Amino acid sequence: AEGSKLGAIVAEIASAADPTERVKKLVGMSASLPELPDADRSIANRVMGCTAEAWVDVSLDAEGLVAVRGASEAQITAGFAGVLARGLTGLTPADVLAISDDVVADLGIGSAALPRSRANGFRNMLETVKKQCRLLSAEDGVTTPPFPSLIVTADGVEAKGSFALAQAEYLEPDAAAVDALVAELAAKKIGIVAHFYMDPQVQGVLMAAAKKYEHIFISDSLVMADAAVRMVNEGGCESIAVLGVDFMSENVRAILDDAG
Repeated sequence: AEGSKLGAIVAEIASAADPTERVKKLVGMSASLPELPDADRSIANRVMGCTAEAWVDVSLDAEGLVAVRGASEAQITAGFAGVLARGLTGLTPADVLAISDDVVADLGIGSAALPRSRANGFRNMLETVKKQCRLLSAEDGVTTPPFPSLIVTADGVEAKGSFALAQAEYLEPDAAAVDALVAELAAKKIGIVAHFYMDPQVQGVLMAAAKKYEHIFISDSLVMADAAVRMVNEGGCESIAVLGVDFMSENVRAILDDAG
């Protein structure tokens, strides 16, 4: 982990003799977790894709420094929230955004004590903190690259961000390719969850296909697994295709397994 408060805390946990002791140290971090009132345990603060219900709330103090609070009924998840609260509070939003999710592996707990699904939940918690930092930076007037978006009005389409500019070129993908994809997915009962940073060529086809086939979901990494569970449990899908990076597919697989 980075040479920061967070890095020092993670190093202290990792220094324990064995994984069991490291888990105990991690759980102990929940004791210093600032209280998060029920009113702040909202959907906006919910950590999506986490095996246990968890929430994190990020605010800025008078000097523009980050303050992190969190909550979870699961002790080990609350412990990781405590790690983030102690390690990130007092940093600038930019410092927080520079933190790598390698911090989870750096705990040195291992898959026996920290299953892949829970480790991915920890990464999602860090990503939720970063997401809130981005929003706070924007509100505070900090200039950041525009979030990829397509603004559709009666006068036309306005693209914001380089990715959106490329995506705008694929608002009308090849109709035959779309129809072929929909037919294949329906015949084989396949659902698709895709990260919204996929190539615009793929995005264009998926966006058009989603109008004809309901089991296509494009989002950020935090809610892909939840959508996959709905496709299987409520939509009758027998397979899920994950379009994204490795940890996203691992998280979807783990959450599906946990959901039965």
